Amino acid sequence: HHSPFKPKLVLVDRDGVINEDVGSPGVICKSQFELTPNAGEAIGKLKRTFNWPVVLITNQSCVGKGLLTLSELEKIHIHMRSLLLQEDSWATIDRIYVCTSVEEWDIRKK
Repeated sequence: HHSPFKPKLVLVDRDGVINEDVGSPGVICKSQFELTPNAGEAIGKLKRTFNWPVVLITNQSCVGKGLLTLSELEKIHIHMRSLLLQEDSWATIDRIYVCTSVEEWDIRKK
C-alpha cells in the first residue's frame, strides 16, 4: 500500500541540523562549521532514494547584527556544500534561503 502523498521538496534547518549548533551569535567563520553526525549521508539518502529537492532554510541574524557579511556567509555555505559532498556524493543542497533580520516579529523568520 503506497501513500499518495509525495513531497515536492524537503526543508531542512541549518544550525543544529546540518551543522553543530555553536550557540549565540552562531557560526561566523568557516572554521566553526562542523557537520552533525551523518548529515551528508542523510541528505544523500533522500536525494538518492526519492530525488526530492533539498532546500536549506536558516535564520542568520549575525548578518543583520553586522557580525559577518552576506559574502562571508556565502563562503561558509560553499564550505558546507563541500563537506556534505565529501560525506556523500549525492548530498546536494538545491537552494538556500536565509533570513538575516534581527527583528523577532519579522515574518521572514522561520
